[in-house]
Amino acid sequence: MGHASFLPATEDPDCANFLADRRNTILACREHTRGDYRQMLELCAIILGDNPFKPAAVKFRPPIAITSARFMGRIIYYLTIHMFALTGEFEVEKEKLANIKKVNMFVLSSYLKSWYTAGKAASAPATDLRLLKDIVGYTHSPEVAEIASSVFKNLLWYLHRVCVGFAYFDEDISVEEKREMVARLQVSPPSKVSPWKETLAAGKNTSCLAEGRLPLVFL
Repeated sequence: MGHASFLPATEDPDCANFLADRRNTILACREHTRGDYRQMLELCAIILGDNPFKPAAVKFRPPIAITSARFMGRIIYYLTIHMFALTGEFEVEKEKLANIKKVNMFVLSSYLKSWYTAGKAASAPATDLRLLKDIVGYTHSPEVAEIASSVFKNLLWYLHRVCVGFAYFDEDISVEEKREMVARLQVSPPSKVSPWKETLAAGKNTSCLAEGRLPLVFL
């Protein structure tokens, strides 16, 4: 398979408009040094029309193993298949390619940032809630949004008001908002049951999550 015979998703009419306003944000985070993590970021840069190997030509590494525990491996395959399928270098059924595109658009627009910031404990409350907010507001594929939100609901035990305390050490949250968080906790101490957990588990309206500030909205 020729490594030069591919097209980025920015040349794909099904994806180009959706990715246009997200491209620069994603490319700004493409530097990473850890094996598979770096490979996935390189592919994200390539599929967005960038060349992370400049001044050398774009290159593709051999695929990694896929297991049920390695979602990253699947993303690497999907990104690669998408680009080579656009030129016909790799043949894939039309229906399968459409599903691959749906996954790739979700990863690029909503999942990528949360994946690479998951290791920052202080940012965890805002990161988790921001991912949930992105899933709730995801419009490119309602089917993907429904599946993602359903999976997220199985992990709601992570979402607890006590855990929001980590956010006081999050450099990305303003001092003003941290003061508001303290004031709100003083008025309403953390309870054992999260009101957000009940709301989400019951599938109730989450529009206030999409409109609110994170993680203040969780208190």
